[in-house]
Amino acid sequence: MTKDKFRHFINSINYTPEAFAEKIGVGKSGVYKILRGDTKKISFSLAEKINQSFPEYSIEYFLEMNNITENEFIVKGDNKIEVQKVVDIVLDNIELFKLNEDFKAFLDENTLKSLKNIQDQLK
Repeated sequence: MTKDKFRHFINSINYTPEAFAEKIGVGKSGVYKILRGDTKKISFSLAEKINQSFPEYSIEYFLEMNNITENEFIVKGDNKIEVQKVVDIVLDNIELFKLNEDFKAFLDENTLKSLKNIQDQLK
């Protein structure tokens, strides 16, 4: 659970929740909401603030505490329809995109597999 991982992190760097909140520049209530489980996910902006104060830990490190994959993050967002449109357009017109040098470099085999996985999840 996010709250357990977050508590473990704060303990591992030898901070109290209050001192941690002060160090990263947020209200202590926000930190306590995560620790109690009232807030279920660590936001990108919070991960970014923590990273600014503790650069040895990446933003991704904190987002991974949420136990979601990149695909789940995209699919569960408010922009599901827009993501589906973009993925469909790219996959339906792959040969056209490969003619453009900028897209050609981007559309490697792994990226295409990821796009197809996202497309399947959206259906």
